[in-house]
Amino acid sequence: MLRGEDGMKERRMFIWALLIIVLFVALWFLMKSQYAAKSEIGDLIIEKTEVRISWDAAEDTVAANRRALCEAFNNGDFGKIGPLYMENAVIRSAEGKLFSGREQIERYWRELNAEGVLSIEYELLAFFPLGQIDYMVGNVRYDHAAQEYGRYTFNRENEDGSSVAEMTAKNGIDYHQEDCPWRFGSEEHP
Repeated sequence: MLRGEDGMKERRMFIWALLIIVLFVALWFLMKSQYAAKSEIGDLIIEKTEVRISWDAAEDTVAANRRALCEAFNNGDFGKIGPLYMENAVIRSAEGKLFSGREQIERYWRELNAEGVLSIEYELLAFFPLGQIDYMVGNVRYDHAAQEYGRYTFNRENEDGSSVAEMTAKNGIDYHQEDCPWRFGSEEHP
């Protein structure tokens, strides 16, 4: 009889051990699929679930933003250009001059226009996902980044009134914010 009680105890312990292992595995899968990230802003703790990014949609959004930039420039509506960039975005001009922040970036595009660039076109050549990041600008958190390569065509007017097209390569990094479209972060116009 004593042997039977020991056998029952062993079976119960085995069942409890198996149950605990199953619970740990279930918890691990839950944590892996739900990814709870915590952000602390002052005393406020924000929990968010992982943002699922469609990189094809991201590329489409960045291309649409570039079209919006070209349209705003071509219409002389430079105020619409700033919001396409992050608050602390930076452009390095072909001459090596830095323009930082939305106001200075608007100034960059105004100066190009004042220097004789009548219209611009943009061709997105490549878009490479850089993946998930945790980047804070002031109180704005960015969660994904991508590398962008493209080519601008600056259409200028010659002294004789004819038009000339000048191609300029560009490389830049774009950032995504949860619940917000992609923004341009930095670009270089060599």
